[in-house]
Amino acid sequence: MSKCEHVMAEIEKQVKYQTESKRILGIDPGLANCGWSVVVRNRSGKYVLMDSGCIVTASSTCESERLLYIYKQITELLHVHVPNCVAIERVFHNKNVSSSLTTAQTIGIIELAAAQGSLDVSMFTPQQVKASVCGHGGVDKAVVQKFASRLTGVPVKNAHAADSVAVAIAGHLRIH
Repeated sequence: MSKCEHVMAEIEKQVKYQTESKRILGIDPGLANCGWSVVVRNRSGKYVLMDSGCIVTASSTCESERLLYIYKQITELLHVHVPNCVAIERVFHNKNVSSSLTTAQTIGIIELAAAQGSLDVSMFTPQQVKASVCGHGGVDKAVVQKFASRLTGVPVKNAHAADSVAVAIAGHLRIH
């Protein structure tokens, strides 16, 4: 096979992959730490973690600049990974009202980025996310992290990224 034929075969494989697989960008929103992951579910039903990370902003930076930075990072993730939809953990009640408000603002800019890309957004409560990954909505973060790693076969070290993997899996369960 010539080099050109090899490149064409790889392109065809990539196009087939992009049209046949559902890639979900899972987000664990937060102003200081915004976990994200891209999870694909293959034909055999196994979850494949394509990429993950955590967008970190400094508390010494003004809030609007932090939100702008997260928006730009999410927009870049949407361009690089081309997900089919976005799944976000919804703000639930929190004793710290200020934290709840900034998390809600973060969700708003993530929804804006998704809307600009014409992507559907699914929202999940923390209990729904935990139940979809662990079978029970009352488990703690360490258990979610362990199950996210087990389900994808990849150790997810960052707790926020692990939460985003769980959110993406909840998104896959909703569409299948």
